[in-house]
Amino acid sequence: MKKMLALVLVGVFAASATAADLTLTINRLDSNTTVPATVEFEIIGQLSTDADNDGLAAFGFDLSAMMGGAPVDMESIASVAGPTDVDMEAFVLRGLTNPAGYGGTLVFYDPNTPADGKFLKQIGAAQDTINNQGVNAPFPQGPVSIDLGIAPTVLATASIDIDTEGTYDFTVDSGFANVIEEGETGPVYRVVAVGNVSDAALQVVLTVGNPCPFDLDGNGAVGPGDVGVVKNNFGCDVNLPECAALDFDNNGAVGPGDVGQVKNNFGPCP
Repeated sequence: MKKMLALVLVGVFAASATAADLTLTINRLDSNTTVPATVEFEIIGQLSTDADNDGLAAFGFDLSAMMGGAPVDMESIASVAGPTDVDMEAFVLRGLTNPAGYGGTLVFYDPNTPADGKFLKQIGAAQDTINNQGVNAPFPQGPVSIDLGIAPTVLATASIDIDTEGTYDFTVDSGFANVIEEGETGPVYRVVAVGNVSDAALQVVLTVGNPCPFDLDGNGAVGPGDVGVVKNNFGCDVNLPECAALDFDNNGAVGPGDVGQVKNNFGPCP
């Protein structure tokens, strides 16, 4: 079984000297604005260029969320995975992780208030810079990947299912990392602690969607009056919000196709 990542770092940090910093950022992948929604994003890491090294040897960070000042329980709604890049297999498939794996362990925000739910602790892994022979543990395993994190590198992907409207603040923090010293050739690679790992944040605002988007005249039903609204706006500039809302077939113009969309939804609103 893979052991707790923080414990192995006692062995793989070779010195107290500092190296480059690691900057974490969150890149959102979806464009959802209404619930229910699946919010998707990447957590990206990049080492600063003020110190020479051969890339990440180990890293970890936590992922939590707040909504309206209250913790969001990640246990049943969040899924975190490692990237599928071949170079990242040294971490994702062969690396030493915490007990629950690369995607982090669910732990309580506060054990004294378990109703607040859980967040994901210690996402990440350490690759086999110690040339582990599998005598004491099966992980980590070689070979080692070099230069990861020198350029912006996707370290994890997240998918969160949300059913309740609100403003959600996602936070990546409590980060730690080390890097391979420049010029190391293995099979044992000397590593150095990263000086600082930044936090990262993402705010997502989700609202309740319009249950009857084709009721353009607001009379509680979709019918000829709504067709008239579309026809009266044929050729309008879809760069304007009021016109973009009428481009139901998403072809970049308001025209007959949008009339067809309205007619296909004739009937009372939900």
